[in-house]
Amino acid sequence: YADLGGENTVAERRIRQALSKAEADSASPRRVRERLWTMFQQHGWMQISDREIRRSLRDSMALVLTSACSDLGRREDIALINRTVEADNLLFHRRQKQSPVDAVRP
Repeated sequence: YADLGGENTVAERRIRQALSKAEADSASPRRVRERLWTMFQQHGWMQISDREIRRSLRDSMALVLTSACSDLGRREDIALINRTVEADNLLFHRRQKQSPVDAVRP
């Protein structure tokens, strides 16, 4: 995860470090979930100003967490992860794709 680029802010470093540790713990889904769950629930990626890096790290956390939660049988957690990513996409990433004309239309 260190090779994804970025400004290397404190938030970005923490997320990358947590992802690296989660990857090292991949044999233990419980540990993976413990490492990433709180940071994901708190939307830790929102502190990263670069949109592409923010989205990439969010998606990486979501993917790793979904896999761990699937192994643990935590369907409600998977649903929450999916809803969080969908809401984030609607709120922040959809706007980027609008042209200035689309933004003005009622």
